[in-house]
Amino acid sequence: MLSCYALQIVKRQKEARPNVSTTRAHFAKNVFFGCIDDRIVESHLKFIIKIGGAFYPAVAGGGLAFIDLSERDTSLTQVTASYQINHIDTVYVESHTDCGAYRLAGVIFASPEEELSRLYRDLDTASDLIKDALLKAGAGLGEVKIHTRVVDPDGVVVPRPSHASTAI
Repeated sequence: MLSCYALQIVKRQKEARPNVSTTRAHFAKNVFFGCIDDRIVESHLKFIIKIGGAFYPAVAGGGLAFIDLSERDTSLTQVTASYQINHIDTVYVESHTDCGAYRLAGVIFASPEEELSRLYRDLDTASDLIKDALLKAGAGLGEVKIHTRVVDPDGVVVPRPSHASTAI
């Protein structure tokens, strides 16, 4: 089933630049940064197709990788490299509920509400870090939009709680 999605991505690449070899030219104007969790790979690919393609770095924890000091530089480098390579104009950062990376980091949630609030708070912090890194990489203020979201293990978007911070 995943090969079907991969074929759709290749088809869109060829449609976007019919006279350019897709093995050499970059076409993506987005970067989608998510978790490596195998339960959500299919939803990632569907989303990437929906947005017309994307650079697709993935690391355990998704948005947590920008918060974790041991992963931060690598994660920010992936986003800034996407900008420097093809001047992406949109960044999508995703975290998901029931994430093993949070458990490995010793984070235990008392409730689903606490988990969701923490995930969105971490994504807000990640967004600020990404914005700063892109400015340092030469992006103009407002040139690159940053979108965050939390999904469940089935890839269904879980809305931000009304009491959670919305600052980006």
